[in-house]
Amino acid sequence: MNDELSTGFNDIFKRLKNAVGAASDGDLGKALGVKQQTVSAAKTVKKIPPVWITRISQKYPVSADWLMFGFGRMRRGPDVVDARDINKPALREPVPGKAWERPTRAWS
Repeated sequence: MNDELSTGFNDIFKRLKNAVGAASDGDLGKALGVKQQTVSAAKTVKKIPPVWITRISQKYPVSADWLMFGFGRMRRGPDVVDARDINKPALREPVPGKAWERPTRAWS
C-alpha cells in the first residue's frame, strides 16, 4: 500500500464493509442499523454519513482514523497490528523476545 491517504468515498466504503465483515450492502446496513436502501442512497450520492464512522467505531473495536484515512491500526486494542502489515510473516509468527516496531511514515 502506498503512503497516500485514501479518503475517497469508495475507499472508506470498502473499509466500512471490511470492518464489519459485510459481503453486501445489506450486510453493512444491518451492522449500521439502517435499511439497505439507505446504504444504496449513500452510494448514489457518494457521501458517507459521519454517524456511520461513529457507529462502527463504537460497535466494533475499529479505529475511526483507520476507517476515515486508511492508515494505522484497523482494530483498537493492545494486541493488534497495522492492517497494512498483517500479511508480513514476522507479524504472523512473532519471534520470542523481539518487539514489533511500528514503521515510520514520511509526510511530504
